[in-house]
Amino acid sequence: MKGRFKVLVLFFCVIMSVGIEALADRKDENTLKERAKVFWEARVHGDWATVYQYLSQKEKHKFTQEEFVSSRKVKGPLRFLSYELGGVEIAGDLGWIEVRYAVQPLGYPEYPPKQMHLWDIWQKTGDWYPVPASQSADFPKNPPQLRPIEEEASLAARVNGLWEAKEKENWLSVYQHLDPDFKAGVSAEEFLEKRALYSYVNHSVEWAEVTGNHGRVKVIYTCRLKDPSVSKLDPVETTVVENWIKMNNQWYCHIRKDQAE
Repeated sequence: MKGRFKVLVLFFCVIMSVGIEALADRKDENTLKERAKVFWEARVHGDWATVYQYLSQKEKHKFTQEEFVSSRKVKGPLRFLSYELGGVEIAGDLGWIEVRYAVQPLGYPEYPPKQMHLWDIWQKTGDWYPVPASQSADFPKNPPQLRPIEEEASLAARVNGLWEAKEKENWLSVYQHLDPDFKAGVSAEEFLEKRALYSYVNHSVEWAEVTGNHGRVKVIYTCRLKDPSVSKLDPVETTVVENWIKMNNQWYCHIRKDQAE
């Protein structure tokens, strides 16, 4: 009897935990959508002072609010005519919100409005803020629900294989992870003759995004120069977004000759 009671208690605890998480997720989605609504309303109504409040700190350092407002009113480059928000999806501190909107070049009313559609990327840093266009390439373009999760897991595993080979200084294995077009111009012998400039310490795959036979992967890794004169320096953490390509049912790192190291 006591055993059944414990099982029931555990069952209800799990149900309560799942319910609380679901409520938290919905609350986060509602918060993101409300902030996105204020942001897009401000764009459509030309309220650039409000839009300025949604800029990243890096962008705010470039110009004051007055400079930003003046520039947007005079130079544009776009006039936002309308918008409609759609679905919302959140994964960790990233959020995607579907937006359909119409724009027109500022100062050219004779041009017909252009209808646009995108998944607007937002990041949670205390509050939700839109990812600047200049940084959008550092994030997946589409939310997880629109991406092939199993294929992305396969790509991530392949990426881990490449970086583990770098950390072990198994350069033949590294070479085998590079795309066939690169290897057609650089033999394994030529590649192995290259002297590695860095020692790779560790890495983590932040995300993998697959579109057809093309993949993008964000990797955070630490490395140090092999130069003995700086060997006592701490490893440096670096971020890279790699391009991968699937050929003959296998993922390969798409790399130029000048990127081999």
